[in-house]
Amino acid sequence: MDFAVNDLSVEDALVDIPDLNGTDIPEPSAYLSARQRDGQPLGADVIYRETMRWLKDRGCDRRGQN
Repeated sequence: MDFAVNDLSVEDALVDIPDLNGTDIPEPSAYLSARQRDGQPLGADVIYRETMRWLKDRGCDRRGQN
């Protein structure tokens, strides 16, 4: 299906956008915090927390705020 440039507008693309709210960082699941067979921590929970903190530091936990 082909569209001409003037067939679409920004207003058309922004119809029915849900109102989303940011939330606090959820705790990682037990699976991410599990230990490996050799008893060492998997470490995925640390990566998860660091990633979520990085997103929060950049305002990705809030909607509509810069």
